[in-house]
Amino acid sequence: MESNVAPSPSELSRLQRLILEEERNRAWLVERIERLKAKLESLHKQADDSLLRMRSYRIATYPARRLPPEIIGEIFLHIIVSLQADKTLVNSVPSYLYPFQVCSAWREVAVNMPQVWTSLSLSLDVGRLHGLDEIISTFWGRARTFPLSLHLQCDSFGGKCPSLKLQPFVERIETLCLDVPPSFVEGIFSPYKSELLGLHRLIMHWSSQTFTPITSFVDATQLTSFTLYGPSYGCAIGSFNLPWSQLRTLDLRKGPVGRHVILPILSTCGELEDLRINLVRSASNTSSAAAPVTIPSLRRLSITGAVSVIPDFLNDLILPSLVELEVINITHTTWYKPLVLSTLQQRSKFSLSKFRFDGATTPDDMTALLDNSPFLVELSLKFSTAEVTDTVLSLIASKASVYLPALHTLSLSDSQQINAKGDLIEMIHEIIAQRWNGSTRIERLRQLQFLPGHTIRAMQEQLRDYISEGLHLST
Repeated sequence: MESNVAPSPSELSRLQRLILEEERNRAWLVERIERLKAKLESLHKQADDSLLRMRSYRIATYPARRLPPEIIGEIFLHIIVSLQADKTLVNSVPSYLYPFQVCSAWREVAVNMPQVWTSLSLSLDVGRLHGLDEIISTFWGRARTFPLSLHLQCDSFGGKCPSLKLQPFVERIETLCLDVPPSFVEGIFSPYKSELLGLHRLIMHWSSQTFTPITSFVDATQLTSFTLYGPSYGCAIGSFNLPWSQLRTLDLRKGPVGRHVILPILSTCGELEDLRINLVRSASNTSSAAAPVTIPSLRRLSITGAVSVIPDFLNDLILPSLVELEVINITHTTWYKPLVLSTLQQRSKFSLSKFRFDGATTPDDMTALLDNSPFLVELSLKFSTAEVTDTVLSLIASKASVYLPALHTLSLSDSQQINAKGDLIEMIHEIIAQRWNGSTRIERLRQLQFLPGHTIRAMQEQLRDYISEGLHLST
């Protein structure tokens, strides 16, 4: 076979027989290979099918599949609560609905949970109005008899006011958040004026340049909370005709208002318990009210505003039930005149439990105020001068002056002036020493907060023993 010599006739005949045998053998091997390939493909398919069945069996054994619908429903509710800050509108898909689309079983659980469908957010912008009535009917139809919440938003002010079909759900609307033009508010809710019987909370974003009267909520007999967001030049609270006499919470921190506008309203708020206000100066702020305005039920008062307005505003009030007071000077400038807080306290006869103060007053005034606040729990002070800060600390450190047995938290902050006399650490050390040596005057003091931070670092070593026994220092 390796030679170049031509085969003999007998050898040639034998070689031809071998070629035929090898062709038949190769054909048999190829056929066998094809049969084995088909069998291998069948085995691969069987293995893949087995893997799919195994995965489905494993999924069926997952603990989540064994959760009862009640537990799945509770998980859904926690998801909704954790995503309350989500501003996605239902005209798109709110993110808290995504888990309901995982499978038909979860969707069935969600559909049968009224709490999931109580809150509705809609855009009233042009081009997004199609199908709103169907969305309202679907969502709130599933909410059954639960109280409802509605958030309306509109970024464009040139469109025509849409009409929303709120029947038969309008009586169950408990919370309204409206970020739409005032004309939209009247156009949408005026037809339902006498039917908003379940409305408790109203939140209004006012960005219009015109003060359109709002009268749609005058008959909302259950309205107890009103929050108004307005432009920096002053809000339009005077444009609202509301049942002021039954309000318990009034929040105007994001809607600056003049003293002459808010005082007549406050004179009618006999049930008001919580007032948060941002005061601005206006032409009518120069004169005091004819007589102080009494708010008999007010317990919490937070005032943010210009230094030229706050003192006169406080002088116009009598607050016999006040327990929490916060006064914040946002201008960070010298006060035109100091607050006479002791005068307010003596006129109103209140006793504070929480007091946060950023402003200017006199040491004598602060002494009188603290001396009449035996139930004070939290005291936070920020002053433009170190004199009053040192005076307050001296009062607390003294053994016979101010009696604050309930004081738990003391917070002091004041740029670099807090150490003006250089004896801050010594006074704080004396206060804490009294506290941990059994003084009943400040027996509950547990937390000290200071700015700047270097004050804390300077005190860490001196107060180390007290810190190990429960004293907490923070900035």
